[in-house]
Amino acid sequence: MDRIRPFIAVLDDEPQFCKALGRLLKTHGFEVEMFTHGEELLAGCAARLPDCLLLDLHMPHINGFEVLERLAALRLKVPVVVITGHDQPGNADRVRALGAVDYLLKPVNDETVMDVIKFALDQESLGNKAHGDDRIDAITPAGAGLKTNLTAASILAALGLPA
Repeated sequence: MDRIRPFIAVLDDEPQFCKALGRLLKTHGFEVEMFTHGEELLAGCAARLPDCLLLDLHMPHINGFEVLERLAALRLKVPVVVITGHDQPGNADRVRALGAVDYLLKPVNDETVMDVIKFALDQESLGNKAHGDDRIDAITPAGAGLKTNLTAASILAALGLPA
């Protein structure tokens, strides 16, 4: 989180929710990018890793669970907050097992969203200070030479997406 304005990515297929959430985040000084499909988000992470991801679970094509699995497989360390309108037994435990920081149910109030994002960003900052900035530590063995060898094309290829 070296940037003055933390970068928040939002993946949700509900346009009205995205619009309201984007407005809230921008009002609080965040840089925001909205995604409506998992493929878009994963390709966006190849270009720029967000400081925090707000993720819906139930979407067409790649759902939120699969996004979490792909991020974990690539060892892209992004604090993820799941926000869903379709709670089902076991979902909260499953997303936490996949690395999510929190699990919120829609409708969610502004204060809760902001508190959880702050917590997620604080956790990321603490982790980076303790372990160096290793938010991307895969693709090459033990992260060797990663800072210079990681390219958008290599991440897209690993995700099975066209470059």
